[in-house]
Amino acid sequence: MSYDFYVYASAAAEPEALLELVKSVPGLAPARDAGTDAEPAFLPVVKAAANSYCFTVDGPEEVDVDEVPENVTATVLAVGYRYSVLVEGGDQDSVPLARKFARKLAGALDGVCLDPQTDEQWPKTSLRKAPRPAKDTKIDVVIVYWYYLVQEAPVDLLTRFLQACRASFPEALPRKYSAGGTKLGTLQANGKLTKLGARLRFGSGPRLNSRNPCRI
Repeated sequence: MSYDFYVYASAAAEPEALLELVKSVPGLAPARDAGTDAEPAFLPVVKAAANSYCFTVDGPEEVDVDEVPENVTATVLAVGYRYSVLVEGGDQDSVPLARKFARKLAGALDGVCLDPQTDEQWPKTSLRKAPRPAKDTKIDVVIVYWYYLVQEAPVDLLTRFLQACRASFPEALPRKYSAGGTKLGTLQANGKLTKLGARLRFGSGPRLNSRNPCRI
């Protein structure tokens, strides 16, 4: 058994930077003769004072969008890599040090640290910040049209739409929705979701208010 932490990020750390990051945590040091030449790296880390095993850093491993947990996607943009910080044997004295390093690695990479044993995530606030362009600035725009046959629309169309948003583009999640100038409800108002689902299914076209930079 091991106690694991995962660090998700859009970029990978340079090998030397990874070694320096280990050294920057009080009480930790790379194991003697440890190197990061191989890809992915397999880096044993020891408790400096006793020169005894603490944890192992494994990665970076490239990940696809469907391998990234939804709560991570909602927190950081364009995740492409994952590091594993493994406490082999689950030694309870080593877990806090591994957690401290994993969070420091996440901070250095503007990423997210996830504890799969407890589902605890750090940071808890979203790092997905889309800068607003200055007025009159020309920007690139991607427009996606979604076509479907109304008579063949599944009854769970709304559920599928929300799942797709959470997995790939959380900014598209509707914070509120309206039709004909009348506010119908918000995403948190579960009692209104059926009404929105019916409108999506039968093509009456509600207006969905999402977050920057998405417009629906």
